[in-house]
Amino acid sequence: MYTIVRSSVRLRIYDGNNSVFQGVARQPLTRGRMRTSPLKVMADKPPEKLPTVPETLLKKRKRQQAIREAQAKARVILRKRTKQKRKLIFKRAESYVKEYRKKEQDEIRMKRTAKKHGNFYIPDEPKLAFVIRIKG
Repeated sequence: MYTIVRSSVRLRIYDGNNSVFQGVARQPLTRGRMRTSPLKVMADKPPEKLPTVPETLLKKRKRQQAIREAQAKARVILRKRTKQKRKLIFKRAESYVKEYRKKEQDEIRMKRTAKKHGNFYIPDEPKLAFVIRIKG
């Protein structure tokens, strides 16, 4: 059965399941017109909400998040590799500098020893040969 409770303006109808039907009672407005609004059904628990974001958009966000994580991991690995590579390049450059310094010191030492013994020291000249084959 239904129980009808009427307050000053609202109309409430209760049924046996404690569901409430609400509506506005007819009341006169200006110039004699009547206004009514449809009844609303209110249950104990609200109806199950549909997701506000489309499923395709959720999948896209999840996929992009996975891509971002993979890129972040790759960035970390790349930084480590470049750091190691820079160290290796620096060590190689140091060895080149060391080698050239040693060569210069050897040149100076050889000049001094030659001068001490009354000889002359002629430094090595760059050895470069252009070989051209002429047909015929």
